This record gives sequence, structure tokens and C-alpha cells, in this order.
Amino acid sequence: MDNLEACDSTGKNENKVPNSVKKEVMKHSKVQSALKKYNPSMFSSNVLKKVKPLIVAGAAVGVVIAAANIFTGAVDDVAAWAALSAALKI
Repeated sequence: MDNLEACDSTGKNENKVPNSVKKEVMKHSKVQSALKKYNPSMFSSNVLKKVKPLIVAGAAVGVVIAAANIFTGAVDDVAAWAALSAALKI
């Protein structure tokens, strides 16, 4: 895994390593430190931690407004609950 030869990224050799092996390799501390060094955006979730409560609160307000709005039928209720569900999965 530490030698990046030209043939490593070709289509025929790309998926020779089983997914179970890839998952075990990703758990290794040296691999994690290398990822943090060379790909820090993979671990920078500070923005997401700050924005997620705002997204969830906005979706919750949308559910309340959709429940109070009786003129549009059930379509807005479904959309509001879908937005809240998606916001909670982030």
C-alpha cells in the first residue's frame, strides 16, 4: 500500500484489494495519521458541527409551519418531514 506505482490506478488493477482488507487498513493508526497529514479535509468536520444544529432547527421550523398550514394538503408535510429526516442524517 505504500508504493504508488503507475499501474496502481489503472482500471484493471484498481479493485484487486478486497473491501474487508481496505477497511482493516483504514483502521491502522499510521494510515490515519497519513490521511490527516495529506488529506486534512477528510477529517475537518468543525464547520459541519457548527452548522448542523442550524439545519436541524430550520427543518424543525419547517415541520411546524407545514403542520399549521392547512391549505396545501399533505404535500408540504411530507416534504418538511423528509427535510428534517435528511438534516438529522448529516
